Amino acid sequence: RFRHASPVALAHSKAILNRVHTLDLLQVAEAEAAAQALCLETSAHRDAAERFMRGEAPLFTWEA
Repeated sequence: RFRHASPVALAHSKAILNRVHTLDLLQVAEAEAAAQALCLETSAHRDAAERFMRGEAPLFTWEA
């Protein structure tokens, strides 16, 4: 299911989920924002953005 997902994004998501029971809402939001900022610098994001700009389908989609 996650074969084409960004490994960096998955790692950050997993790390946040593993700590969520020890954080308050603000800390979770800050951790998510920091993770998103880091993910914006990855080649996976760059590749996905380029595919989007070319009008191509994403390699990874969430089930509806």
